[in-house]
This record gives sequence, structure tokens and C-alpha cells, in this order.
Amino acid sequence: MTYLSLLGVIVGISLFILFAFKGVNIIISGIAATLVMIFTSGMDILPLVNDVWAGSFADFMRSWFLVFIFSAIYGK
Repeated sequence: MTYLSLLGVIVGISLFILFAFKGVNIIISGIAATLVMIFTSGMDILPLVNDVWAGSFADFMRSWFLVFIFSAIYGK
């Protein structure tokens, strides 16, 4: 399983670089590369998204919320 995870990381990064050279949207290429890494490492997707990503995103929004609100008001 360890070699498969290492291969997944290499393939994921290579896929990300290939998509970047081809001009694919960065969000789509990032998600595709991440899914390759997740599937080859044997991780559970739902706990990873709920615990790690959602928690980090909530912390980010909590710390930068006023900046986003004031820039939206100023831009309008």
C-alpha cells in the first residue's frame, strides 16, 4: 500500500502539472490531482472532507470574514 500511495502522489502531481500546461482550470486540475492521491492512498473521502477540509475552510472564513464583507461593500 505504501508504494501505491507514493505512485499516487507522483501521478497526482504529474497530472496537476500536465493540466496546468494544457490550460485547464486550476480548480478542476487541483480536484482531479487530489482525487488521484486520495484513491491510491486508500483514504476515506467523507471523513477527510468533513474533518480536514471543512474545518480548515471554516477557520479561514472566520479569520478573513470582515475583509471579504468590506471588499464586497466597497466593490459595489
